[in-house]
Amino acid sequence: MENVNQAEFWQQRYEQDSIGWDMGQVSPPLKAYIDQLPESAKEQAILVPGAGNAYEVGYLHEQGLPMSPWLILPQRRLQRLLSVILTFQLSI
Repeated sequence: MENVNQAEFWQQRYEQDSIGWDMGQVSPPLKAYIDQLPESAKEQAILVPGAGNAYEVGYLHEQGLPMSPWLILPQRRLQRLLSVILTFQLSI
């Protein structure tokens, strides 16, 4: 049995595009919630734990909302995220 607590397990799953829960887009319920946030929300930091392929992180960024994503993802996915969101301030 494979150990899901090992980085190699997830690296392989991401490389094979077999993580099992990726919608390939911003989750519609989360998008609807984000879209109804008041302008004052842009003054609040938003925590995005995990973030997966970071569709929601990208959408929040496009909407001008500050956030602190906790990215737990393979290097290849991080490179993809950074190629999409070039203005991110990254702290590693």
